[in-house]
Amino acid sequence: MRKLTATLATLTLAGLGALVPAASVQAAPTANCDDNYEEAKSGYMYAYRLSYCESYLGSSKEWDENWGNSSRSFQGDDDNRATSIVNKTGKYVAFYRLKDYKGGHICIASGKKYVSSLKSDDVFSNGETADNRISSHKKLASDTCSKFMD
Repeated sequence: MRKLTATLATLTLAGLGALVPAASVQAAPTANCDDNYEEAKSGYMYAYRLSYCESYLGSSKEWDENWGNSSRSFQGDDDNRATSIVNKTGKYVAFYRLKDYKGGHICIASGKKYVSSLKSDDVFSNGETADNRISSHKKLASDTCSKFMD
């Protein structure tokens, strides 16, 4: 009888182990800005909806004067959605508050790989916060930038 009780107890514990996942199992790590920079194509700028370069928004090798229209690399609801940026262009990239390169600008330097999260101190040259407010971008010379992302 003791053997039967011990066997049933062992089987019960084994069954519970199969039903309840082990506490040490962790979710797969998410991508981050370092990973995305390494995987990025040379000459491109990338934008992401969330901090830490998560939730890909779009990429561009050239310019885009209107992130909300239906042409170029950023389209439709991409306007006013960027929270993090990867820059593998080798150039300075200026981001603008409004379409057609208006409404103030903020730049990412050619040597800066990424901005993992636009913060409250990342403001356009007109004083407005840049997070979720980018509507156009273009590459330009460093001496034409007056405001840079942290």
